[in-house]
Amino acid sequence: MASRRDQLHSYQFMIQRVVAALVMRETDPAQSPFRRAAGASFAGIMIGVIVIAGFAIYGLWKPGGNLAWKEWSDSNNGQAVVVVEEEAGATYVYMNHKLYPMENITSALLVGNTDQRTREPYYVSSNSLATDGLGISRGPKLGIRGAPDSLPGEQHIVDSDWTLCSQPEYSESGDTDKLETVLVVGDAGLSDEQHLAGESVMLVEEESTSQKYLIYQNHRFKISAE
Repeated sequence: MASRRDQLHSYQFMIQRVVAALVMRETDPAQSPFRRAAGASFAGIMIGVIVIAGFAIYGLWKPGGNLAWKEWSDSNNGQAVVVVEEEAGATYVYMNHKLYPMENITSALLVGNTDQRTREPYYVSSNSLATDGLGISRGPKLGIRGAPDSLPGEQHIVDSDWTLCSQPEYSESGDTDKLETVLVVGDAGLSDEQHLAGESVMLVEEESTSQKYLIYQNHRFKISAE
């Protein structure tokens, strides 16, 4: 009587013959029907490994990333573009083949002479800013320290007139190390019967001569046209 092992071997042999008949149209082939498939799979795996290794070597030799900002500037005579690093939020301006770190986004837009409504900054990964592989150098840090890190939307922009007046503040010895500045923004909207209070100031214009004056603490200061 056949043992369980003999029965298992017989079953496996029968299944092998059925598969061979379906795949190779021969019940007793000279070689296993899976030998060719195994060889093809191994060859495919090796080709995949070689291709991946090739891309890895190419990536080390020439770093990847989004370089649209560099290509745009280089093709427009080195015109400034604003670039923001996605991971840390660091802001840069790329111009004349050099990358300048910026204090904040406001300074970057001013240096780049960029209208945020017409051309958005480029948001890229830190890998795209790896200057060692791009053949560009880094300039000194630029910008206005303490300037806003964000800009108001178009609907929040104040378009009123403004005037800034500055004059040196002298000490008793006649030296000056301070600058007194008065900023007037918008229209105070006072009538003829109202008066300026405290440290308030107002810019007025004489209708007949178009001469401008600064009204401050009951004094009228003539503003020169020069």
